[in-house]
Amino acid sequence: FAQKTRVVSRMAPEPTKVAPGRLPAPANAAPVQLPDKGSFPPNTNSSEYCVEMVRNFDHERYLCNLFLPPPARPTMFAVHAFNLELARVREVVSEPTIRRMRFQWWRDTLESSSRGRPSANPVAEGLANVLAARPLMRPWLDRLIVMREVDLDIVQQPETMSWVDDYAAGTAGSLVHCAVEAVDAGSLDAAHEAARHIGRAHGLVTALRGTPFHLAQGYTYLPRALTAAHGVLPRDLFNGRRVPALDAAVGELAESARQSLREGDAIASKLPAHARAAVVPAAVCGTYLAALASVGNNLFDPRLQNLRMRLLFSLVARNILRLR
Repeated sequence: FAQKTRVVSRMAPEPTKVAPGRLPAPANAAPVQLPDKGSFPPNTNSSEYCVEMVRNFDHERYLCNLFLPPPARPTMFAVHAFNLELARVREVVSEPTIRRMRFQWWRDTLESSSRGRPSANPVAEGLANVLAARPLMRPWLDRLIVMREVDLDIVQQPETMSWVDDYAAGTAGSLVHCAVEAVDAGSLDAAHEAARHIGRAHGLVTALRGTPFHLAQGYTYLPRALTAAHGVLPRDLFNGRRVPALDAAVGELAESARQSLREGDAIASKLPAHARAAVVPAAVCGTYLAALASVGNNLFDPRLQNLRMRLLFSLVARNILRLR
């Protein structure tokens, strides 16, 4: 990826308001003020804040975290809250310079958190606790920032499948690698290998699931090489129009995700129980891919919008009953 020019700034994003129901509305690049401790409710507990943030804005990862060993849960709630803060930059800020400033603030915040001096922000405080206990997680968090910032360079579509692979590995994949560290399986090469495959699958599934929303915003993670190979015209794609060619392109990407999922599952099946817990997002992938196939790879089918009960059953089956 192209080398980024760092914009050094002391401007900080407002902490995400933890309120149920919907994602934060776009801020239209309003000026961002550095929060101080008084900005938060008295006796704010960073761990509780991160749990509520993930529960309200990333409910599937919230459910997945509940199937982790209890000592690993606070770590992953903090990591997933951090991921939410990075992911929302593109959606809530429209001005490019302010976007870069926000990423630089989080980069600086991660560094200060790793030194035990977090900013007065509950997610930053959660990261400080994570890195104090698990410093080997730092490279995966750094990679998460890099890949979320690379996301800003997309104009309508990424060009190649290799870009999408790298992005999936750097975002969803980094989170699964963090989970491997959180469950104390970091010394197991096979655990990280399983995380690599399942993280890629989860990243591709996330790209597919978000396509209707992303198209409404004027971009997509479906690579141009893929859509062009299937004869999908840009005007059809960005008009949100279902065409058979798009279903075929989606089917090809979904099958690639299934292959990664199968490879990751094969490795994970041989891991000790505590390490298998790290790859719990496999349940999300399997649930969505099965549902997508059942509607003929139509990303716009409304039946794909509410899979919560199917996901919960899959989580129980895979992680308690140990069924495939």
